Amino acid sequence: MFQIKNMTDSENNTNTHPLEQMYEDNPYYKSKFENFLSAFFEIVIYIVSVLISVVIIRYFFIAPFSVEGSSMEPNLHDAELIIINKIGYLEFLDFKVGEPERGDIVVIIPPNDTSKFYVKRIIGLPNDTLDFTNGEIVVKNNEYPNGVRLDEKYLSEDNNYTSPPGSYRNKTVTLGDREYYTLGDNRNASRDSRSFGPVNRANIIGKVWFVGFPLDKFRVVSHNEYLM
Repeated sequence: MFQIKNMTDSENNTNTHPLEQMYEDNPYYKSKFENFLSAFFEIVIYIVSVLISVVIIRYFFIAPFSVEGSSMEPNLHDAELIIINKIGYLEFLDFKVGEPERGDIVVIIPPNDTSKFYVKRIIGLPNDTLDFTNGEIVVKNNEYPNGVRLDEKYLSEDNNYTSPPGSYRNKTVTLGDREYYTLGDNRNASRDSRSFGPVNRANIIGKVWFVGFPLDKFRVVSHNEYLM
């Protein structure tokens, strides 16, 4: 005659995997596993924090750009890596850190192609009137109603005449409240406000801070201050 025997808890665990049983019975392995999980989550949190910080810095503070072409020679050259300061021009609602100034070298988004970035120099500020006369630029505004000729010392000796396109030999441009006029330092080989018009304040990304690459060309970029 067969007898049914009640199985104890220990007998119910006869199918437990040896490694699982070792983990459950040995607090050392349990502690090691918990430490591993803790370290893993710390690394994940660190990586996420770094990525968020990079995004914030890239969006609000500084950003790298590569110079393309010769439009800013002799002051910036093709393939140089530049770092721009974005926080200096930051504006959020009614809060502003600072405003672009005449002579600043900046990265802009041209109004005719918002997929591109150009490096140019600010020549005209909001509400300025610019007279292009015989290759020179005369600025008129409330402070200087009779006009002041810009002394553009940063232009090379063989390229110190703002002529092309031909219609700009004698032309007058008046800017609006949030409009800036930008030109390349290499006037004979620059696509700038002479072709695509004034640049809105919102399309000025930041001020060029320094050249970071090539390393032997590392330098802080100087910005012109006009005597006017």
